Amino acid sequence: MMMAGVQSALMAGGLIVFTLIAPLVFHNFWTMEGEARFLNRIIFICDYTCVLAALVLIAASDKQAWATLSDYWWQS
Repeated sequence: MMMAGVQSALMAGGLIVFTLIAPLVFHNFWTMEGEARFLNRIIFICDYTCVLAALVLIAASDKQAWATLSDYWWQS
């Protein structure tokens, strides 16, 4: 649906919420040591770059996307 442009701001918002939570649960590098810590830290950082990409998608989707997304979050 995101590629089709259907409610892309809302879809990107959901992606942002999921991507902010999932790395904290699955890539907790701060409890690891050695190579596992290094690899999980890289994956953790890469996951958060997806948040940036979703924010760019929201900004590029249309002029009302930020307003639509904020209205949805405040009404929920």
